[in-house]
Amino acid sequence: MNKTIKKRIEEINNGIVPEGYEKTSFGIFPCDWEKKKLQQICDIFSGGTPSTNIPKYWDGNIAWCVPTDITRNKKYIDSTEKYISQEGLENSSAKIMPVNSILMCSRATIGPRCINRVPMATNQGFKNLVCKKGYYYEFIYYYIEILLNYLLKKSNGSTFLELSKSELDKSECVIPQLKQEQSRIAEVLMQWDKAIELQEKYIKQLEFRKKAIMQKLLTPKDEWDKKSLYNICKIETGKLDVNAMVEDGEYPFFTCSKQVYRIDQYAYECEALLMAGNGDIGDIKYYNGKFNAYQRTYVLYDFSCDIKYVMYFLQQNFDRAVMRGTQRSSMPFIKLELLKEAIIKIPKNKDFVVKILSQADIEISLQAQKLNKLLKQRKAMQQYLLTGIVRV
Repeated sequence: MNKTIKKRIEEINNGIVPEGYEKTSFGIFPCDWEKKKLQQICDIFSGGTPSTNIPKYWDGNIAWCVPTDITRNKKYIDSTEKYISQEGLENSSAKIMPVNSILMCSRATIGPRCINRVPMATNQGFKNLVCKKGYYYEFIYYYIEILLNYLLKKSNGSTFLELSKSELDKSECVIPQLKQEQSRIAEVLMQWDKAIELQEKYIKQLEFRKKAIMQKLLTPKDEWDKKSLYNICKIETGKLDVNAMVEDGEYPFFTCSKQVYRIDQYAYECEALLMAGNGDIGDIKYYNGKFNAYQRTYVLYDFSCDIKYVMYFLQQNFDRAVMRGTQRSSMPFIKLELLKEAIIKIPKNKDFVVKILSQADIEISLQAQKLNKLLKQRKAMQQYLLTGIVRV
């Protein structure tokens, strides 16, 4: 990044308006960019749902998008889980959106969106944007990110948030006048997206390879030693109630959720495996240091066997080793007494197994760090490009 851009960023961050820029109601933008309402840039349509009590309205050939279709896809969407018929379309408020529309969720979760690659209708949980002449749909797809805070503030609802068409219509935008500049900005961000997508695919390949190696190395054989889990480690429930104050503190707080909170106290200081007693059972975390654990989270520590071998074995053989002792009600849970009886099978070459899988973990971790770096760089670049701090 050259000195001119660095100086411009510093000035804008300090509230100083650089030469060639002006202050607007929601930021500092180039003087040659135009101020528009979103309704001047896009035609905006709501979706609709045909009656589910009339079978002939369904299973037709018209793709019909719902929010879960958006979350299953990334930037582009070309198919949906459900389809409606022409008669269903005509007897509802649903409308077919042309190719390259922006289908944006506007209910509950505001802002997730895709660009459709085939004509497609949506349900009423969407506001669909069709760009007018002179405006580039790829740019507008990215530009919505700049509007998100405003859109969230303008959303209403007691049960869940919903963004009205009228509020979206009058959203103020400051964007390049020239479609060519819009296109150049979008192209830069698309290249970042491609780099991120390639990195994500590479990580998935590494994870798939590790999974295949685990299956080969950790499928139990009759000649392997057998030990109950309680014979090779201590097992106890966590010591903190889930209602303990959860803050952005220093020490990890492990619960039955995959999310790890942080609080400013700790109950353990050891190398341990952590396993949910219910909820996300089977999700096994390794941690070494000071940490907290919820009362329904099992803490496994003080191992006489290699702790990482046990982790890898359980990850590969969880159903076989542990789930046989799972009690089922409205939510599966593992009783402590039965967890202690889980059988761990240990080969003579366990050190080799740990070495190979640890190397795989290190490689995945390094690539994940590269991905995080790419994501941070892209986020910063998106902000700079979409506000005109960096011109292309």
